[in-house]
Amino acid sequence: MTQTRSIAVVAERHIFYNAGLAAMLQREVGFAKVIRVHDYGSLAEILLIEFSVDFLVLDFDLPGASGLATIRELHEKQPAMRMAVFSEHTDLREVLSILAAGAHGVIPKQMGNCAELLRALQTVQEDGIFIPSDLIETQRSRDDEAEDDESINLQAHAGLTERQQQVIRLLLAGHTNKVIARKLGISPSTVKVHVHAAFRTLGVHSRLAAVAALRITHRTAAEA
Repeated sequence: MTQTRSIAVVAERHIFYNAGLAAMLQREVGFAKVIRVHDYGSLAEILLIEFSVDFLVLDFDLPGASGLATIRELHEKQPAMRMAVFSEHTDLREVLSILAAGAHGVIPKQMGNCAELLRALQTVQEDGIFIPSDLIETQRSRDDEAEDDESINLQAHAGLTERQQQVIRLLLAGHTNKVIARKLGISPSTVKVHVHAAFRTLGVHSRLAAVAALRITHRTAAEA
């Protein structure tokens, strides 16, 4: 049985899509109240009136909004509000930019599977980070990604143990569990335990989502 939440807002320019998302958030995710708006002006008004909005579904191309700048502004004003961004932009760098701006998930507008859509919304609502599965499956530029990941300070995430930091650092560099086990002198099954524990701490379910989560943590630590 889903736990009843308080307020969610759907800011989506397409009327039918807006209505469908609102119905799913109320019936399946469990929000007691779902407010629908179709432009940024209306969204801004709602957020001024409703101080306890828990969840926002945001159309990246919402009329009147300014893309990444709007996401940053919303996150700064209401840091506790969970934010799922619906976008037609599914390039890895664009997705990570949206997450780094303050969103907690990027959901492709092309997603047509209702079960997958519900899982995406629930992942964000349950303090996780959602990244499109096809983006994870087709990601092949591990060398470039590993270079980017060198700038991430794993120690900035206090929830990770020293061993978990070691395992995740090697995982993000593209190494398999067997290679990580050999490098650290532990068994592959122990590596798997550390990976799962680290993923739980980060609120993610995949290597690519871990990259996003750590980049968000790195950004937050730099701003502090």
